Amino acid sequence: MPAQDEQPVNLIAVSAVVTTLLTLLACGIVWYWGHPAGGFFAAGWGLGPQIAVGLAIGIGLGVLVALVEPHIRLLEPMRHIVRDIFVQARPSRLDLLLVSLGAGWGEELLFRGALQPHIGIWPAAVLFGIGHFLLTKITWGRLGYTAVLILAGGGLGYLAEWAGLLAAMVCHAFYDFVVLLATHRALQRIPPTP
Repeated sequence: MPAQDEQPVNLIAVSAVVTTLLTLLACGIVWYWGHPAGGFFAAGWGLGPQIAVGLAIGIGLGVLVALVEPHIRLLEPMRHIVRDIFVQARPSRLDLLLVSLGAGWGEELLFRGALQPHIGIWPAAVLFGIGHFLLTKITWGRLGYTAVLILAGGGLGYLAEWAGLLAAMVCHAFYDFVVLLATHRALQRIPPTP
């Protein structure tokens, strides 16, 4: 637990910086390589259907994972990382929503919008998983979590191909929000450690 006079980590600022960097990297890749579809949002269903399908899949999967994830022992190391972040950052629900929207925008723009058209669904999904893995030290639990992220990246890649990039962005953002909100609620029920 942070000391009384210690300031919590500002998740919004960190998220804004990371989202900006991912967006700039995605734009740089598209500027350098071009974009086969003519732009990030040129292909796909209309705006409303993409948002609707993204919300339905993201919230549905988020609820499913929030119910099942606490029972998967392999993910315990990641739960410790998330607990530490929550203790340091002390996020509000608005913080969680804004961080989730930033991740949905920045990560999908880079991996599904900029990279996937050039390298394919699964190579982009592997880079997505490795990108998250690089943030932590190597353990079996984190390797398992990276494998889950690669599968999630593949699913988001197929969603982007099927419905459009905006659907993948909305799905990613609201999946993250539901799971983070469930984690936030669960951690509030755990008594603080001395």
